[in-house]
Amino acid sequence: MKKVFFALLFALSLLATNGMQAQNEYDNALGLRLGRYNGVTFKHFMNGKGAAEVILTTHPSYGWSARLLYEHHLPFFDVNQMNWYFGGGLYAGFYGNHSTLGLVGDLGLEYTFKAAPFCISLDWQPWFPIVNPYNYNRFVGDGGAFSIRYTF
Repeated sequence: MKKVFFALLFALSLLATNGMQAQNEYDNALGLRLGRYNGVTFKHFMNGKGAAEVILTTHPSYGWSARLLYEHHLPFFDVNQMNWYFGGGLYAGFYGNHSTLGLVGDLGLEYTFKAAPFCISLDWQPWFPIVNPYNYNRFVGDGGAFSIRYTF
């Protein structure tokens, strides 16, 4: 049921944004990611719609991870300064004596302030361990996070 819901949501989003261009107001952004795993995030737009993001996160009980993502941005209906994005990439996790490598997905919503050099975003990033899954026998979802970044 979840798969059908997300597929329908994705299709409707594509229809709603048909012919519109994402309008990012910055080239780079650096900030904090707050959620189940807290950390730092750096985003760089390579063109008007495509961005690369590096995320370093920590968790006091589990260790730390690094993620490298490509995100495709599209406008969120007719809301100025707001985009939704989707993408994916690679992650590496280091947990005590264990490490793991895998794939990570990304689905989010971002708002860029016009009057101040900041943007905020809310996203969901499920990851899928491939090498050394460290006791994972299915995907582990991040559960989402809130990010605030300084844009430049």
